[in-house]
Amino acid sequence: MDLSQEGFIERLSRDTNDLDIGLVVSNAGTGNSGEFLKLDRRLHQATLRLSAMAHLNITHHFGAKLAERRRGGLIRWGQWVRENGVPCMQMTVARRRMSTALARRFTLSSNL
Repeated sequence: MDLSQEGFIERLSRDTNDLDIGLVVSNAGTGNSGEFLKLDRRLHQATLRLSAMAHLNITHHFGAKLAERRRGGLIRWGQWVRENGVPCMQMTVARRRMSTALARRFTLSSNL
């Protein structure tokens, strides 16, 4: 399943609907090194869908189920480059920081 594709969450939801999932590890992501303007815009968009939107969709879908049960966990795996300056990795850092902020806010608001 390609998590960078629009609509993946519907398939993931359908494929996992009958499973009792108590722990979700969200580790999707990639980085594109190089000068921002020299990399193809479609590559940036696909990477953004994978490295940020996939985590948002996974957190929302499974987080709602875990919060309803009032038990379980979500692990959002980080990336070293998010916290450390790496030349020509601006978009990767921005995507990772957004994903980290999402995970922190979910933890605070879900009462898990």
